[in-house]
Amino acid sequence: MLGTQKRAGPREGPRPSRSTPGRWLPCAGSDAAVALYNDTIKAVCGGLADDGLNVVYVDASSKYDPNGPDLSFDLIHPSDQGMAKIADAYLLTMGK
Repeated sequence: MLGTQKRAGPREGPRPSRSTPGRWLPCAGSDAAVALYNDTIKAVCGGLADDGLNVVYVDASSKYDPNGPDLSFDLIHPSDQGMAKIADAYLLTMGK
């Protein structure tokens, strides 16, 4: 029947692990993993710039509050307000 199935909300319940198929891990973000990812992006941008390419790193996360109204209802993506702050970070960097 349409509309009668209950879906789990964001960050509820376990999700399968890609690195260990068959194992279930809690569905929660990892600040350490996000920091590592961001550091990797920053390093790649720096390397490309060092090679002479017109590339800059934009630290949008420093303008965005993932624990407040900048976060969407799904608890993963930015809200419209958060997206506006991220866009402002890009515009400020490109205007330099």
